[in-house]
Amino acid sequence: MHARIARVLGAVGVGLLSLPRLVSAHCPACALAVGAGAATASYYGMGAGAVGTFVGGFGIVMGLWTARILKHDHKPVHKTLIVGGTLGLTLLGLGAIPSQTMYAPVSLIGAPGTWLNKVYWLDKALIGAGLGILAALAAHYAHNRLNKSLG
Repeated sequence: MHARIARVLGAVGVGLLSLPRLVSAHCPACALAVGAGAATASYYGMGAGAVGTFVGGFGIVMGLWTARILKHDHKPVHKTLIVGGTLGLTLLGLGAIPSQTMYAPVSLIGAPGTWLNKVYWLDKALIGAGLGILAALAAHYAHNRLNKSLG
């Protein structure tokens, strides 16, 4: 199974690296590296939070790259739909990761059981994916800012 994933990622990587003149995008090699990181982390038994971080980063980077390669000159909302759709489809893969949860007790005010005074159970993979998305968006923003400042 893992050899099959590695072959698919390798084929996708060769395909992405063969298109650099076609599109000026946010590093398709980086997207491949993040995807390979997710597969490697899962293979070596790292926690669901770490794998989720890689998957979230991979999903948003692939969405940004796909939005730039496709022609979407009709409406500005198309980029948002493409990025959101790609990210959503990528995050569906988190369902294959065995569920690991953590609890977050909140006891601020109110009677026990109210929303400010109860225990919340959170999925580590989804929290990791959220952090991966934020990290990838921060890197993308920094990349664009550097390109603008350097000319």
